Amino acid sequence: MNFPKAKRMIVFFSIVVLILTSPFLAIPTVGLEFSAIADNSSLPLSVYIISLAGVGNYRASNHSMVVEGALQAARVDTFGVFLDWNYVVDVNVSITAHVVSDWEAYRMLIEWGNNVIVVNTHDEYLPVPSGYTKEEWVDKIADFMLKRWGTWTHLGGYPLYRVWHQNGTREEWGEQGFKKLMSHIGRGNATCYPPAEKLATFEGEYLISWLIPYRNHTMPIGSLGLSNAGYPFSFDDFKGQILYALYILESSYVTGGTIYFRPNQTAFNYGAYVHSSSWRFFDGSGYEFAELNDLAMGFISTVAAIWADVGDATYNVYGTFSDTPRARINVARLEGRTVGLDQTEDLLQKAIDAYNAHNYKMAVSYAKQAQTAAENAVQPNPTPQIIAGITLATITIGLGAYYKIHNKNKKKETQCAR
Repeated sequence: MNFPKAKRMIVFFSIVVLILTSPFLAIPTVGLEFSAIADNSSLPLSVYIISLAGVGNYRASNHSMVVEGALQAARVDTFGVFLDWNYVVDVNVSITAHVVSDWEAYRMLIEWGNNVIVVNTHDEYLPVPSGYTKEEWVDKIADFMLKRWGTWTHLGGYPLYRVWHQNGTREEWGEQGFKKLMSHIGRGNATCYPPAEKLATFEGEYLISWLIPYRNHTMPIGSLGLSNAGYPFSFDDFKGQILYALYILESSYVTGGTIYFRPNQTAFNYGAYVHSSSWRFFDGSGYEFAELNDLAMGFISTVAAIWADVGDATYNVYGTFSDTPRARINVARLEGRTVGLDQTEDLLQKAIDAYNAHNYKMAVSYAKQAQTAAENAVQPNPTPQIIAGITLATITIGLGAYYKIHNKNKKKETQCAR
């Protein structure tokens, strides 16, 4: 009659040990499904084209053509994005373009705008509304990018080199305007001048300017093939901040590109600064499209800004290249680094939800967080499993020995009683 009781004790203690050690014994798993891009019927964007009454250009000769180029870019409805080396997906976009000609509307847009693209069609001129100094207004533009997912687009010439105040006065600020803006992301020494020894190389030469970012995403460009060097920025000035480069000069200087506008390389929330400094464009044989220069300035920079939102989000949320979350998760699994991957499913789902809600920068933010979680995943620690196994074996053996000794003693007592 004692055997069932002892057996029950063995089973009871075994269950207790299993319950107490189950958190250590369990191996987290993630079931992620990557299918065709969801809700791809229309991905809307809002583009605000700044064309203030009475404000002109320094590089462009026909301001209305610059605006027309930006408006034509807003009519682009499809982007081809590489998800891996063999698969290009067509992403359909629906863009609402607003031409901002009123100073008050411009001021409110920068002060309160959220998750929108702003294109300054006044090239080197920075329009500064009443009530602000040029320094204060640059701080507001930085705030728009850093805190409200905004995109600021520069086209033609040196960015923020000249100032056009609402009262009509103008001044030359020089390279300090660009430095002031970039100081908000710790790049306050950056300029848009190549080193002196390279100036002779750039003068009179043209560079290939097909709008194909370095990750091989495609963009429509019409018949434009070459552009003047303009005012490039250096790769070295923006290490870790460059989203993509549109045109590469001798592998180290970029006359067109997009920069993640974030305080540091590890920050997930960001805006985007789009740089397109060319103002002369040519075909593949070197013939200048003089009548299309101003149109191309507006078109190329605006398309680049739109792609910076849609293309980058598509790439990060659904791509399988080595620098995407999906690839990092697969590597972690292959290496047995499964502890920590439980966070990735939720983060990637948030990225997909943000993408489908057209919050593209937020989608990239969640995707990057999922990537980081995958990179930080570790292999399960075998020690708790070993301890649990030893503990369970010890209890089982101990109770078995106890039962055997107890049963033996009980047998002796019965024999003595006889």
